[in-house]
Amino acid sequence: ILKKKRKIYFYSNHILRKSERFIKIKKMIEKNSFGKIYYFEGDYNYGRLNKIISGWRGKIKSYSITLGGGIHLIDLSNFLLKNKIIEVKSYSNNIVTKNTKFKYKDCIVTIVKFENNTIGKITSNFGCVYPHFHKLNFYGTKKTYENFIEYGKIYTQRDRNIFKKIKDKYKPSNKSKLFEEFLNSISKMKNRNKYIKEVFDCLSVCFAIDESVKNNKAIKVKYIQ
Repeated sequence: ILKKKRKIYFYSNHILRKSERFIKIKKMIEKNSFGKIYYFEGDYNYGRLNKIISGWRGKIKSYSITLGGGIHLIDLSNFLLKNKIIEVKSYSNNIVTKNTKFKYKDCIVTIVKFENNTIGKITSNFGCVYPHFHKLNFYGTKKTYENFIEYGKIYTQRDRNIFKKIKDKYKPSNKSKLFEEFLNSISKMKNRNKYIKEVFDCLSVCFAIDESVKNNKAIKVKYIQ
């Protein structure tokens, strides 16, 4: 439909792209401050158990916590690394919600391989006893980054607890900014293909993860063109 109807715009709420902290980290990565990043780790800690037990999420046929949560960390890896995930292998359970009305997986851990041989882990953890938070660590040959709610840490030396704090806000201070940019792109008829590609690059990985959960095997990511 999007290929035929060229005036239809399409996007998703990838709000972490407007995080002041992640924007700063992205600029540092682009300047090679971390060296070559060889391991990426992102956890979507939902922490809102009641919403999947009692809310609309549990009523959707075959609800996917990857599409509902993990997609944000997948998009964040695309945003920060500009390095496509090419293969996934997932493991899952539903221990937390087993005796509730929610009948789907509530925890999925996925080992991912990137095209430049970087490896990583993406987790959708919907049953956790934890604040709603996007955990993020990545390891480079020069420095390491670790995300906390209050601030981020950049470690600069091996085997020593020496780090620099990144105090920029983790949650976007203006949550409407992403929406405003999208509306402006529609009014100016610009960036349509960019928005669509960003979403479908994420969806391609999400579909591969859900297929890996279903079939219990490694899956090559087939990117939607």
